[in-house]
Amino acid sequence: MKPLKVYLETPNQDGVISKDIFVVVKPGFEEKAPAIIDLFAKQGFRFKQMRTKYLTMNEAKRMYYMHKGEDFYYSLCKYMSSGPCIGIIFEYTGEGKVFKIVDELKDKIRKKFGEDDMRNCLHSSDSPENMEKESSIFF
Repeated sequence: MKPLKVYLETPNQDGVISKDIFVVVKPGFEEKAPAIIDLFAKQGFRFKQMRTKYLTMNEAKRMYYMHKGEDFYYSLCKYMSSGPCIGIIFEYTGEGKVFKIVDELKDKIRKKFGEDDMRNCLHSSDSPENMEKESSIFF
């Protein structure tokens, strides 16, 4: 399968920018995926693609490479490879910075469903570059 380029930022004739975003529902929260998709939809995101995957430890390390050297890095990677994860790509059409919008929505979702700092239910990419790298692990 060819790698999927998931980040698009092209204004239409009205200046509206279409942007894709990648999120991961973490292990133990699979049953929350429909509610999470619904919360994204209510904020103007359109579901595009989803894949359930058991991450290997190496894939988890690639996904969280930016935290390498942090004392929680190994525990986070071990947790992320402990059960099924659900990778989801959403499309957002609207004004504003999509990563800022998603970060705010992610905080709300984590408060609603998360259990603690690590088992917080949801990961989202924080830049186009990270989204490209992270989504390539799933798609």
